[in-house]
Amino acid sequence: MSRLDSFSDKLNSARNSRWRFLLYLIIVFVLLPVVLFLLPFMVAGAIATNYREAAHRLSFLPGISETGGVVSGVVAFVYTFIALSVFGAVLNLGDSPETTASNQPAATTVAPAATTQSALAETDTNTPAQEETTSDPPATTATTPSTPTPTPTRTTVRTASTPTTTAVPTPSPTPTTTAVPTQTPTPTPTTTTAATTIAGGGSDDSQLSISVHEDAIGDEYDNLDDEYVTLTNTGESTLDLSMWQIKDIADHTYTIPRSVTLAPGESVTLYTGHGTDTDTELYWGRDAPVWNNNGDTVFVFDTDGELVAEHTYG
Repeated sequence: MSRLDSFSDKLNSARNSRWRFLLYLIIVFVLLPVVLFLLPFMVAGAIATNYREAAHRLSFLPGISETGGVVSGVVAFVYTFIALSVFGAVLNLGDSPETTASNQPAATTVAPAATTQSALAETDTNTPAQEETTSDPPATTATTPSTPTPTPTRTTVRTASTPTTTAVPTPSPTPTTTAVPTQTPTPTPTTTTAATTIAGGGSDDSQLSISVHEDAIGDEYDNLDDEYVTLTNTGESTLDLSMWQIKDIADHTYTIPRSVTLAPGESVTLYTGHGTDTDTELYWGRDAPVWNNNGDTVFVFDTDGELVAEHTYG
């Protein structure tokens, strides 16, 4: 019964190994090529529709707009195709025959030393037996008075077991080049200031100045409160900003709360992230940046929908 059980276990193991091998073939030759084929189209679609702010995150690449679009999708398709091509070329270089051939000389050089040592060991082992055999022929000849039987003589040649040292060449070390890290200077955020004013919002002698801090330090998604717009009253009368609206070129809109006023020389700052509003600080409450680093326009509208001030930068 033990033999039958062992045979059954081997048969089940063989079947399982065949299924695993078949699954491996399906993954490598069916699923993986399909995924690699569809990957550029998936990336292009995500960039074109700005899915989860993907276009905004990759806008630092040439040809990709922060708002996405068909052109950005085509550029993302080309980038993905090039990346996959480079990855395949790197894999082919890793399997080149030069890498395999570089390991052969060491194995070939060691082989003669092993052969010489084995031959010396056999010679030293057989020498005592040969000396004992040579001493037997005189006794055998004395006990046979009849027809002499030719006794084969065995000549023992003893060779001096002088150990030979075979020098094994050691591969010369290949010099490696160590890359010296270069220190990348931290960009200093710049604030764009504008004094472009169209109207005074209910007072002829009032003016509204706009300044923009569009480039937050570090990752903008993690530091949204470092992206902000500041409105300053440069006129001589108080401005009532209640229910005014601030917009960008992509029509992102923020409505200023009621009872927000600016006396002459006073300012109010609108931060993109989350926080608690005060008399001088307002928070948009967004989870993604608004003001484009490579250029945008700030629009300010009053309660009648009339354009009060605007500023374009970039």
